[in-house]
Amino acid sequence: MSFARVSDASNYAKFTRNPVLFSSSKSIKKSAEVQVYNTLDLTFTPDKEDGSKIMPPKTSIGVKSIGGGGPALRTQLRILKEFIHGFDFLRMKPDNSVIKGGVPDRAEALALVETGEQYAVYVNGGGQANLAIDLPAGEYRVEWLGPLTGRIAKREMVRHRGGSVTLASPAYAEDVALRLRRVS
Repeated sequence: MSFARVSDASNYAKFTRNPVLFSSSKSIKKSAEVQVYNTLDLTFTPDKEDGSKIMPPKTSIGVKSIGGGGPALRTQLRILKEFIHGFDFLRMKPDNSVIKGGVPDRAEALALVETGEQYAVYVNGGGQANLAIDLPAGEYRVEWLGPLTGRIAKREMVRHRGGSVTLASPAYAEDVALRLRRVS
């Protein structure tokens, strides 16, 4: 599958109306109005091969800019990928019931869990959380990460006898992620 960089926004409409032009590299290559790049967003251009082109919010004809992407989005996707790769992700499932309390007012907490083994919790809102998490007995590595930077803001080991354990996050501005893995 190839993506096309349309030479100007007025041509975009005629290319999006014909899905064959997007699915067939042969058809795209025959058009003088398009350059083909494989699996790249529209911030990759001949003059910005590193994907650093800044897309305007609106095109020259007043249409919402197309293509998205850019360095900031790719950085956020890299941070998310690294966080998820810190787990045996395929064994996890959504299970917010492990969060027994401690979510700040007007905040939301979401959990992906492999019960007794690994827990990923995302807290959106508030400024500091004291999450009560239901865990089986064992020793766990606790890491709090800043989703914007991907940096570990707090790390600790917790030996737990089973039941609810309270895990205090570091202070944060908008959101925080918890990576909790059993070590024994």
